Amino acid sequence: ANALGTLLEAAKELLSDDDVAFILVGEGREKLSLKKYAKENGLSNVHFLDAIPKSQVQSMIAKFDVCYLGLTKDPLFRFGVSPNKLFDYFYAAKPIIYAIDSGRYRPVEECGAGLQVPPQKYESVVDAIRMMRTMSVEERDAMGRKGREMALRYHEYGSLADDLFACCFGEVGRDKASF
Repeated sequence: ANALGTLLEAAKELLSDDDVAFILVGEGREKLSLKKYAKENGLSNVHFLDAIPKSQVQSMIAKFDVCYLGLTKDPLFRFGVSPNKLFDYFYAAKPIIYAIDSGRYRPVEECGAGLQVPPQKYESVVDAIRMMRTMSVEERDAMGRKGREMALRYHEYGSLADDLFACCFGEVGRDKASF
């Protein structure tokens, strides 16, 4: 479902760009076939790492300049998606290439945390990577900060609890509620 084949096609297109590397972390079902594809196509710019504990995800993401999140073009996703990776990337303050058609739910684009491209279109991923490369570090960092700010404001447990409370009890704040 993560459309990593699209990412490998982008890697193939960018093989001659010495300053671009693709790091895939995890143990998904498709890992062996992705590794085989990378080997058969001489993708020396693609590196596979084993899964890491959730407690190490933020320190791993900190090493990356840009994060990719893609899904297959599935009509179901037009109703919205909520992959955990998205919030990991937001929290890590990294710019994101978001290759998902999630209907009106466009979290990366809405908060300015990266670039949204059509799913399963490697050419669009290549264009997004090249666009990110033309940006200054400060511009990419600003994108990442927008994602982190959005994650903390709208997706942190305390703010989610406040939103739920407001939904259930109106505009009364937790400290003013009487039971």
